[in-house]
Amino acid sequence: PPAFRLASIRPSSLLTTQQRCGNGHRSRARYDFTVADRTPNQQVPIDPPNSDQHSNTPQPPASSSSSTVELAPISAPPFPAAPPQPPSVTPSVPTSLPPLYVPQGPHDRPYAYTPSQVLGRRRLSDLDENGQDEYRLASIDVSVSATSSAAATRTTYTSLRPLKRRRGIMSAEIDGQNSSNGVGQSLSNGSRAEITMAVSNGNGTLKAASGPPNGSAWEANRPSLPSGNYHGHNREQFTRLLIQAMTEMGYNDAADKLSQDSGYRLENPTVAAFRAAVLDGDWGKAEELLNDAQIAGIADPGLRDGLILAAGADRNMMKLWLRQQKYLELLERRETPRALVVLRTELTPLCGDQHQKLEFLSSLLMCASAEDLKDKAGWDGARGESRHTLLSELSKFVSPSVMLPEHRLAALLSQAQEIQISNCLYHSTLQTPSLYKDHVCDRKAFPTIAKYKLDEHNGNEVWQVRFSHDGTRLASCGMERLVVIYSVPEFKVLHKLDTGDEQHDNRGVGNIAWSPDDKMLVTCAMNAKVWDTETGALLRTIDQFNEPVSSCAWASNYVLITGSFDKDRSICSWNFGSADVYKIVWTKDHRTEDLALSPDRNWVVALDDQKRFHVYNYHTREQVYSHELKDRGTSLCISQDSTSLLVNTQVGTAILYDILTKDVIHQYKEHKGGEFLIRTYLGGANEGFVLSGSEDGSIYIYHRSTGALVARLKGAHAPRCNSVTWNPSDPRMIASCGDDGLVKIWYPEWPDWDENMEHSGANNNGSVHDTARPR
Repeated sequence: PPAFRLASIRPSSLLTTQQRCGNGHRSRARYDFTVADRTPNQQVPIDPPNSDQHSNTPQPPASSSSSTVELAPISAPPFPAAPPQPPSVTPSVPTSLPPLYVPQGPHDRPYAYTPSQVLGRRRLSDLDENGQDEYRLASIDVSVSATSSAAATRTTYTSLRPLKRRRGIMSAEIDGQNSSNGVGQSLSNGSRAEITMAVSNGNGTLKAASGPPNGSAWEANRPSLPSGNYHGHNREQFTRLLIQAMTEMGYNDAADKLSQDSGYRLENPTVAAFRAAVLDGDWGKAEELLNDAQIAGIADPGLRDGLILAAGADRNMMKLWLRQQKYLELLERRETPRALVVLRTELTPLCGDQHQKLEFLSSLLMCASAEDLKDKAGWDGARGESRHTLLSELSKFVSPSVMLPEHRLAALLSQAQEIQISNCLYHSTLQTPSLYKDHVCDRKAFPTIAKYKLDEHNGNEVWQVRFSHDGTRLASCGMERLVVIYSVPEFKVLHKLDTGDEQHDNRGVGNIAWSPDDKMLVTCAMNAKVWDTETGALLRTIDQFNEPVSSCAWASNYVLITGSFDKDRSICSWNFGSADVYKIVWTKDHRTEDLALSPDRNWVVALDDQKRFHVYNYHTREQVYSHELKDRGTSLCISQDSTSLLVNTQVGTAILYDILTKDVIHQYKEHKGGEFLIRTYLGGANEGFVLSGSEDGSIYIYHRSTGALVARLKGAHAPRCNSVTWNPSDPRMIASCGDDGLVKIWYPEWPDWDENMEHSGANNNGSVHDTARPR
């Protein structure tokens, strides 16, 4: 009789479906094990081991000092971010506290420690007095980083109408005002007055600007202005953006000259004085100017000077932030008695019922040194970037008609580039598009040619391929116990890892995962093994499972999370940071068929065998929610920004979810599903594509934003393509694998590839076959 090997662990279509076994009898299976002889692609289902009777499966070894249960949770960050909130209608002015962290109790973090800024969230912008959206930009979120020498703050501007696609650029109309002839509007953002005043030059430093002695004199000397808009854009707004950009780039003389020639000013004297007061630490002056500030929509329409706050701005919160900075700086200078007075008489009345904040601020009085204060408060001191960060937060409350958002022109240019990239069907480059022309990628630059074939698996099915994080190596695994590691782009074999042993030598390897530093690789079979990728040596074996390990993910270079069909060890975390290996069992509620960890280390998502996926808080290991799928899932993938979850299903539909809201962002339906495990991933430049294998042997590549089918690479593998992955450091390189026993490397058409890539062209002793030659 032929020698059989375990080929794969494939989910059955229904838990109660009776499967016909190769020996002619029928059995009821929760999932199917399949076997194959030495002839590839020849598969028959066999009985799985009974999940309740383990007489034929190895038992976990007795507990020892090297394998213990640790009850304490894995240490969480000392200063977690605020819990995620459901989308809501909010004004564009911030309603949260400034960067200083305020600890929250367990009841205040029901979900996870989420990042302070969630990319891609859709919010509503604030409205002016006429009920119109104040910015009127394209429906995209723009993250603007305020660059500095030490730290960066992020500001997000959003539109009123959330759309799934980014289409076009619309001009900005500030505070609902519009000017068809370019003449100054009723609300100016002030003057570069001919008095000495502090103005930010964009890099956090200040310069002295000279101008007319007061706003009225400046108004009297305004030059005559050309009429009409600038190619459909408001002339004043566009000119002020240019002045700001020139100042930020250090072209101060040119900015002054443009202001004089145009008659438009960047900031009026009051706004400039407020900026200077904050940056100089003159807290009394800053509060005085804030008290005199007018509210947009309430202020005199003819008012051109002064500090104008955005509609809905919270003046008390702005004062709280100013006084908080004042308090911290007094503590930093060791002026504790004055700081105590500020805490009692100035901060306490504004904090109201924010008792936790007051307790936290009070605890800072006990800091033994300035460094201890900075460390505990998450604050970098008066000489750091804290004042600039504070000004950035305060500016969100100020009307843009008098104080432009930071780096506004750069933000608009970034929007234009992002829109062009999102509309480019074949965008597969990490290079920033040129500002000189519209961006369009040629289809010839898209990886559609099978340049190399790797046949190191001796004709046995290959189930998974994964690039290392730096893109310099590729690993593949499959039906046999062999795992192959190749160099990239030479594709020479570096190591062949034999994962078999006396008990499990006939088991295939279903999944692999690179450690964050790429120095280790985990192989998932009937056990999990950790390998040194530099030497090929086996470092550790985790052999405590009664059923196969289905998936794994690295939380760090010494913490590993595994998913298993073994319900008693469905999700486990393993800590290799000491001589002993500490194991923590997360749940016994379900079997785990696939598992993914978000890059921000907040979410662990597990796919079970009951048409559900489960989202867990990584830090607390508590389940946040469980979501029911219409069809059985086969694979998971989380985006690099940790906001989106891609789930492939058995019927050949991949669904992209918002992790926080569970909203469906897109569905991709062209590829074919079936009884066997097909993997789907995000990839390409900025993860702009969805890649999927298919039961028909083709590779399907979708445009992530639009859902359009970009390419179908027919006949990539036969009879099926199991997995496709994109090189994270080279958007022109794709790797795929299938039941034909081959790993294929895909590039763009030869001329473009040959011109831009370096490659040895070695055939690796006959195992690498060049399938594309120039003609």
